[in-house]
Amino acid sequence: MIKKEAEGIVKKKNENIIKKDIFLLINDIFDVSGNKGYQKFLFFLIMIDLSGFAIAALYNLLGLNLKAYSEFAWTLLFSLGMIIISDVKKIIGMGRKGVRTDNFSSLVTFIVGILAFIVAILSLPQFNLVSPTMSAVKGIVALIAVSYVIIEAFIVKK
Repeated sequence: MIKKEAEGIVKKKNENIIKKDIFLLINDIFDVSGNKGYQKFLFFLIMIDLSGFAIAALYNLLGLNLKAYSEFAWTLLFSLGMIIISDVKKIIGMGRKGVRTDNFSSLVTFIVGILAFIVAILSLPQFNLVSPTMSAVKGIVALIAVSYVIIEAFIVKK
């Protein structure tokens, strides 16, 4: 009897540790304080470059034509980067604080990221939905990406 109670306590303790670890992981993923947001967004930009390189390499080395997935890949990765950098914690806190000037940019970034995510999913070859609205969202996301790279490369002094 005592052994079963001890096992139950240990099991509950392990479940609490796992829940705590998952909470810390999610908290760390959405933590964009200080320089962390820049590093996370830069990670997604690097992943976009690597996915483009991988698609080209697979075509040239193995003859696999994954060009139809390239638009999906960069749109998806950029949308995830925008969602994470939007500071989801601020957006969740808007329920209590309301929309203010200090969280409005987070809200806009989050909305554009969600739109880009939806467009990425719908641009998969399995769905292959094409519309002027989807093209406009892709164009806006591409302009944001190009603007970010230009500003980072030529204007911001390290």
